[in-house]
Amino acid sequence: MTDLPIVRIATRDDEEEIVEACHRLHKENGLFPLSVRKLLHVLEKAFEQNGSIVGVIGSPIEACIYMQLSSMWYSDNEIWEELWSFVLPEYRQSGNAKSLLKFATKISDDTGFPLLIGIVSNDRTQPKVRLYRRTFGEPAGAFFLHRPGH
Repeated sequence: MTDLPIVRIATRDDEEEIVEACHRLHKENGLFPLSVRKLLHVLEKAFEQNGSIVGVIGSPIEACIYMQLSSMWYSDNEIWEELWSFVLPEYRQSGNAKSLLKFATKISDDTGFPLLIGIVSNDRTQPKVRLYRRTFGEPAGAFFLHRPGH
């Protein structure tokens, strides 16, 4: 078996490529209009290492994942909340997706905070669910979206 790609912590030097990747991610899976202002705000938190982290593969960037410390509404216990995990389409026939999930799991294990990670997608959803199930076990629920007027 070949080694999985290495995930590294992103720096400000990666910002432009991460923003471009997020535009592509949003084009594929965005449910609502993209706010670049909000995107830049969450990236700033990660670059300042303020309870957030962005992991990236490659230079140029082939894949990225964003995680932030958060908590459930009913608890003070902190968790890692994954906001996105994205492999650019031209790199999907690689081990990048597995590497991003392994990275997220390692961050969770190293810090002792649970990881909440999921899939919001209408594109190839079932293969993604199978990969996540192999990595994390049975899901802890499901998401549904009601759109008034649709």
